[in-house]
Amino acid sequence: MNESRKQVYIALSDLFLDSDTALHLDRIGEVCADSAYSLEEISSMLYRDVAPVCMPNLLSIAGEWTGFDEQQLIEKIVEHKNRKQSSVTKLLKPQWGLIARIYIGKDWKKVAALIAEKRNAITD
Repeated sequence: MNESRKQVYIALSDLFLDSDTALHLDRIGEVCADSAYSLEEISSMLYRDVAPVCMPNLLSIAGEWTGFDEQQLIEKIVEHKNRKQSSVTKLLKPQWGLIARIYIGKDWKKVAALIAEKRNAITD
């Protein structure tokens, strides 16, 4: 996995902290805007790769609020992406991407707007 993808994953994971994510939105937007990934790719990374690993944190009574361990985060994302699952397992497993849209959808829309704004400022 390349370093840029890792940095985007780490930045996106901050949306799942059990704290005021508004404090992190500018930095998340900046990291994502500086990457070579399209907004659609970043959204896919958020909901398909990061959400399944980090969403349970928002549902935990004692969730992580200062930041995820970066090495463990990347290892868990890689493990998740490489895991083969049967159709039954997929059906019964929580749909973290859908659940995440409910919990962090508003914050993601703000980040997406920041990414677009930062990228447009560069091209102007």
